[in-house]
Amino acid sequence: MRDLVAAELARKGYREAGPDADLLVRISSGTVWEEKPAPITTSGGTENEPQLITEDEIVVDAFDRATAQQVWHGTAQAEVDPQRIDEPALQDDVGRMLTPFPRRTVE
Repeated sequence: MRDLVAAELARKGYREAGPDADLLVRISSGTVWEEKPAPITTSGGTENEPQLITEDEIVVDAFDRATAQQVWHGTAQAEVDPQRIDEPALQDDVGRMLTPFPRRTVE
């Protein structure tokens, strides 16, 4: 995950600067398993059967190092197959999440 976020930020003109960075980026991720009703058609009509769904979430927060203030927050969620990671889909989700992240401008 870290590499995908770093690559997207690099496309926006950012680079890793170590302990003297102006911007600190925190990446978090998690998984939620929940039951959601799925419509099933039977001879009696449509019923909702519970179906186990796995969703992953990625959270990126950016902080101004000088003030410790949060300057940006983004999230992405997707239904996933826990048996197989879809790298192209993951890369697309990270890219969409970071689309509103501002490009770096050099003064």
